[in-house]
Amino acid sequence: MSTLAAAICTVPAFSGTPSTIDRFEQRYHGMKAIRCTFQDAYGTSGTLQAVKGGKYRVTLPDRTIVCDGRTVWNVTPSQKNVIINTYRHDAEDLSLERIFFGVMTVYRPALVRDFKNRQTAVIKLLPPADNARIAGVRSLDIELDASMHVRSVNVTDDMSTTKWTITALTLDPAMNASSFTYSVPPGWEAIDLR
Repeated sequence: MSTLAAAICTVPAFSGTPSTIDRFEQRYHGMKAIRCTFQDAYGTSGTLQAVKGGKYRVTLPDRTIVCDGRTVWNVTPSQKNVIINTYRHDAEDLSLERIFFGVMTVYRPALVRDFKNRQTAVIKLLPPADNARIAGVRSLDIELDASMHVRSVNVTDDMSTTKWTITALTLDPAMNASSFTYSVPPGWEAIDLR
């Protein structure tokens, strides 16, 4: 037997590698809706409800952002104002909604750390080509628990790394269509940028 053949035969197999990536892709590539709570690196917490196709509702301590897939309402109750704008599918803004429904389905996964003797695994997602980046994302590290729920997301672009911790994740929950529309209350200022 040649030295190369002997070396190939003695390389340990990574038995969990394909199944971890396969399970990740099966769970997240076909999803149509998501609900979760999140906390960013600065300690800001919020909730996300989203449906594939640009419909989402993000609730933060000081504001709520609602989108029906065409119009975005940025609501600040303390100032009694609403900024209204057009939803842009190709915008360079990055959000958890774009991560779950865009980056996680287009970028290619590679296993960084499997579950072996650990509670979590880490998958790195990379764009299929440099010109195929979404919102400038160079790479995305996703920490998964044993149930394949996302626990954290680390996004790296050309300038920085952003981390979100994810809890109470539900995939494909029933969603009320009224969650993705908004009517400006009487007496509130509406700033229409469309």
